[in-house]
Amino acid sequence: MDDIRFLRRVMSELYIKLASPEEIKIVTNISKKAFDTDVMVGADEVGGPPNYDSEKWHKK
Repeated sequence: MDDIRFLRRVMSELYIKLASPEEIKIVTNISKKAFDTDVMVGADEVGGPPNYDSEKWHKK
């Protein structure tokens, strides 16, 4: 039971911070892979919204 209470407490906390340059590269790569694989589940073509694969956009 204590584990469940701890998990609920942890899941209710959210921390937001600016990404470092290295983290921006990681986030951009995750975004690109996530949208590019949409073709595997029905998308017409590889791609995503404008700038989904842009480090400059993710830095904003």
